[in-house]
Amino acid sequence: MFGHHLNDVAETLLMRLSRGCGSAGMASPRPVQAATNGFIHLRPLLDLRRSEIVLALQNCGISWREDSSNEEALYFRNRIRNTVIPAWEVASPQDLFDGLSTSRQILEDEDEALNEWLFELVGKIDPEEPLDLGLLKDKPKALYRRALQVWIGSLKQGGALGRLAVEELIQKMMNGRKGQQSFGSSSFLEYEDRVIRLISPSIEEAKWLEKKLVLGGEVQCLDQSERIVAKAVEVDDALRAKILAGEFCPSETVFLALGMKAEPVFCVREWRNGDAYQPLGSPGTAKLQDLFTNKKIPVKKRHQLPIVCLASGRLIWCPYFPPSHLYRIKQSTKRAVQLTYLV
Repeated sequence: MFGHHLNDVAETLLMRLSRGCGSAGMASPRPVQAATNGFIHLRPLLDLRRSEIVLALQNCGISWREDSSNEEALYFRNRIRNTVIPAWEVASPQDLFDGLSTSRQILEDEDEALNEWLFELVGKIDPEEPLDLGLLKDKPKALYRRALQVWIGSLKQGGALGRLAVEELIQKMMNGRKGQQSFGSSSFLEYEDRVIRLISPSIEEAKWLEKKLVLGGEVQCLDQSERIVAKAVEVDDALRAKILAGEFCPSETVFLALGMKAEPVFCVREWRNGDAYQPLGSPGTAKLQDLFTNKKIPVKKRHQLPIVCLASGRLIWCPYFPPSHLYRIKQSTKRAVQLTYLV
């Protein structure tokens, strides 16, 4: 049982409206709600305002606790509670909280109606099975959205889609398009003819354990079939011209101007979710996962490529992509580090 009250309804509704939300989210918190862990959440005070609860406690001589952080403007909910809702209540020509209580109940009723209609059309949505949205052909977009959200939310594999990605996927599914959508670090969603399935290939043991790489040295992968070699090179006019002309394939060899006051030390490891850097010529930072997707590098292969970082952890190169823009070769560069990926 929870002590949520009518003021919590108002705060939650405004917060969720501000980030974009449908009827399921705006109908929360609910008086009776089945949790995913099998418990039933009950909120018996949901129709009471905070002021009514406080008055009842005072009349009964019962003390209560106030969280000291409730007055801090640092938190979004507090700003809604202490600034927005009082002004909204003054501006409203009707009783604000009565109206919000009615709206929450209507939204819950409509949310349940949409769910019932959806499940009548598509049956039980099983996360272990592909989702067939062909059953929703010519039906409203809201049903596609709801079906996808229910299915994606029930998948056990780690992964999530942002609101814009979901909307784009809905449109492609409604149009019967074929394609793939990255989903987490090692899985993707594959869709064709309005059927969508989760592809989560088994990833072999990492080929690259985290190892230190020094100038003049090399690091081999576990099965010794591949290696990364690092060496210092003098950049004369001829070499500089070749580098700037793009004559070296970034899948194999790159050059970085790292300064040579102290010999740089590198780290070679496997790809990690969240890895990002600024590729040569790029206006900003990009996630490796997005670069892999754009280049259509298979999920399994992504885990087989070496990632080269500085000792500080800053990513500077992954084969198949340009080196870091931060350490690009310039006209003034005299010495550089050459990294070579040998297969």
